[in-house]
Amino acid sequence: MKHRIVWQAGLLLFFLLFMGLIGYSIVLQKSAREQSAELHVYSKHYAFISDTGYSGEMWQEIYSGAKEYGEENDIMVEWFGIHLVEDYSKSELMKMAIEAGVDGIIVQGDDSSIMNDLVNEADRKGIPVVTVWQDCYGSYRKSFVGMSSYNLGQEYGNYLLQIEGNAQGSLLVIINTGNEDSGEKLVYTGIRETLTGITADRSRVDTLIVDGSEHYGIEESIRTLLLEDSIPDIIVCLDEQTTNTMIRLMVDYNKVGAAKVVGFYDSQEILGAVQGELICATLSSDCHQMGEKCVAALMDYETNGYVSEYVPVEVKIISKENVDEYLFQQEEESHE
Repeated sequence: MKHRIVWQAGLLLFFLLFMGLIGYSIVLQKSAREQSAELHVYSKHYAFISDTGYSGEMWQEIYSGAKEYGEENDIMVEWFGIHLVEDYSKSELMKMAIEAGVDGIIVQGDDSSIMNDLVNEADRKGIPVVTVWQDCYGSYRKSFVGMSSYNLGQEYGNYLLQIEGNAQGSLLVIINTGNEDSGEKLVYTGIRETLTGITADRSRVDTLIVDGSEHYGIEESIRTLLLEDSIPDIIVCLDEQTTNTMIRLMVDYNKVGAAKVVGFYDSQEILGAVQGELICATLSSDCHQMGEKCVAALMDYETNGYVSEYVPVEVKIISKENVDEYLFQQEEESHE
């Protein structure tokens, strides 16, 4: 009897172990199928490269548009350098992308000879390049997606004429030279020529040069400006980084209302500043759409062998009159 009980117990234990092994095998097979489904092999691989010194929300939005549009068309868009421990320059990331033999490159252009040479090298090796936000003039890039810097300056100038009326107060344009690009200088030229072309007798259009590539470079320059005895009547910020710094320091030093400030980009923080009348307006564009158009430009070139050299993106002016609709739109998109 005793041996029979031991035998039955052993049989039961063997049965339980056998069923456990079957169950474990089923789980492993299911996990393997799921991992296999996740490891999708894309038809194309594009590199997305921006200045690593200041990515900002704007660049995240551009990349998001490129990545999502790419996935819809079986293309992987990889943000080169974003998850690396060490920061690499744009030129170093361009070299990596070329060596990796990607199918296309989307890059924030600039006027440097190094970037020009790298774009041309990619072209020689059969890798089409599309510049975004800032162009690489004179290179063999296939298309530029963004806003014409001079036209953006004209948009600033036209808006400044609206808020200024008949007044001829002092105007200061803050130019960030940290990105080694003349884009903001061209924006300034557009502003100056728009204003002087209509009001030739206006008083001053001055500039403040700041360097966003240096630690606290912009902050120190703006702090010095705000602590001066005389502050310009109107201050224009031409990028997201400068606008955010200006908003924060105006609050810190109790200078809100001391000057009319026109910023750039439509992050929640900047839109909140427009709504709270910390600044009077901000100019921006649809950055998500900009990313989509970059991928579409590369696809068009690969399909047709040519693409438009310039793909424009519309400029929008956001002031207290229409800021609520943009904030509502962002809230709706965040819940989707």
